[in-house]
Amino acid sequence: MCRFRTYTTKRKKRQEAVAWPKLGNYEVGGGIRSTAIDLITYGRLYTDSLFRKARFPVREHVLKSMWRPLIEVNDVSSYGYALQLVSNYEGKTLVGHGGSQPGVSSYFGFIPEEDTVIVVLLNCSDAPADDLWRAVANVALDLPLEQSMIEETEYTMADEEKKRLLGAYFVREGNAEAHIMEESDRLTITMDGRKHNLRAENATTLLIEETGKR
Repeated sequence: MCRFRTYTTKRKKRQEAVAWPKLGNYEVGGGIRSTAIDLITYGRLYTDSLFRKARFPVREHVLKSMWRPLIEVNDVSSYGYALQLVSNYEGKTLVGHGGSQPGVSSYFGFIPEEDTVIVVLLNCSDAPADDLWRAVANVALDLPLEQSMIEETEYTMADEEKKRLLGAYFVREGNAEAHIMEESDRLTITMDGRKHNLRAENATTLLIEETGKR
């Protein structure tokens, strides 16, 4: 497999094949090449007990342990073993995981009570695959298309509270830096070359607006 880079000569645009970048340790979490149909089949392991018993000798409680809450992400979601859980989304459970690598973005997940598996695969980096997944889940659950998993909190920070949080932070994952700044009377954070808007949950806690992550 290869990807293509477009470049311009004096007369016209041309394309040349370039190798996919090596992901190093991230091959473990993002190196699988798959299709939506294959991933839907994989998702049936979690949602279809008859399929699971016929094809794979995996006990149900072992699979469920993969999304047992271990680490809190925000007020409504937690991480288990590789899968993220929203335990009460209009009375249903949403389980999934997504991410992005150079040239691709994806989100895989399922709604166990509905025996529903949803897969989003995109051929571009840093695309909102999770937002598309949530929109499809809303359709499956007969909810408004734009309904969010995150309930926004209302808190207005005082100037002194904002100043205490400004500056550079070291992020252990990836050994990178994150910078919190104030622009046009609102706080932003820049990580990995991308800027996100922030909102305050309280005097000491900020959340990324798009995801609700603290």
